[in-house]
Amino acid sequence: MTKTPGKVEPQKPISKAEREARKAFRQVDAEKAITDHEIAQEAFSKNRERLKAERLEREAAAPPPPKVQPKANKMTAPSPAIRRWSSEEEQKLDELLDAGKEAAEIAVELNRTRQAVYARLQRRYRKRAKQPGQEELGLKAKGK
Repeated sequence: MTKTPGKVEPQKPISKAEREARKAFRQVDAEKAITDHEIAQEAFSKNRERLKAERLEREAAAPPPPKVQPKANKMTAPSPAIRRWSSEEEQKLDELLDAGKEAAEIAVELNRTRQAVYARLQRRYRKRAKQPGQEELGLKAKGK
């Protein structure tokens, strides 16, 4: 007998004995799967407890880790959301610009972010651009 495409053959009827046998096998398979899962969970739990005990022993035996010192070239204190520029900082900014310092170096000196320095210079440049006869602000970018 050959199959023709698009045709579906009807399923053969299953006898009552075969149905009962399949039902019994399904129950046995389900019980076996549950037992295997319980065994795997128990092994996992034992291994986890063993590893936890080993880690606690290592931590108790090892000296405490050394404290990490913050890098000197970055800001050490958290920056506040908004901090106004004081006149002293403005003067220091001018001095550092005249000395040819880069934005990153100026930021460290003033305890500000590099972006804050750029933003301040941009604002000052806009103000001076509106006033004729003022000199142009300049800042060297790192690597350029």
